[in-house]
Amino acid sequence: MWAPRALDVIEKTEKYHRESLQRLETLRHCGLTGEPWPKCPRIEARALDGDDKKAKTNVCENEELHKYLLTKRVSGNIPARTFRLFASLDEAIPQLREGYDHVEANKRASLALILQYGEFLNRAFKQHQKERIKLSWDKWLELHVGRSSSYMRKYREVAALLAPYHGFKKLGLTFGEIYRRRKQIQEMLQRDKPWYVHWVY
Repeated sequence: MWAPRALDVIEKTEKYHRESLQRLETLRHCGLTGEPWPKCPRIEARALDGDDKKAKTNVCENEELHKYLLTKRVSGNIPARTFRLFASLDEAIPQLREGYDHVEANKRASLALILQYGEFLNRAFKQHQKERIKLSWDKWLELHVGRSSSYMRKYREVAALLAPYHGFKKLGLTFGEIYRRRKQIQEMLQRDKPWYVHWVY
């Protein structure tokens, strides 16, 4: 009935609640002992039953994830943007600003824009290292682009993972869901999996 990964979530939840009950019994009968409390699992079984707001993403096996992603493909024209090459970091600033606004305006349409912008951010980051600018990358971004570096970092991370796979540029999932699923997707994209080729082209 359950995929191995989902079954593992159930078993870890069972263990957590069993140990929690034992710890409560110790507290009731022995008082304050200073013993450690069981650590709550990262994903509880309630997530499988749709009862966890933080876990809207299902615990999927690779094949299940592959099939799920296919249902999220966007039909019709995909919003795109061409980023020009630059010789210096100063030349990249207008494109970083305009590109971010373009992504914000269209990010629900497809991942293509986010991946393109993330790739451009990664090129700008390499240029920042090459020019050995005194300001840190995070402070440089906030100064010249006016955006939080933490969110930009997520764009860069997802682009580094997914940009080589053109199939992902046709998806209409929100960036938040893709970011939450990034480790599952990374596992799904192993070369020995039968669906690897599907996402490359």
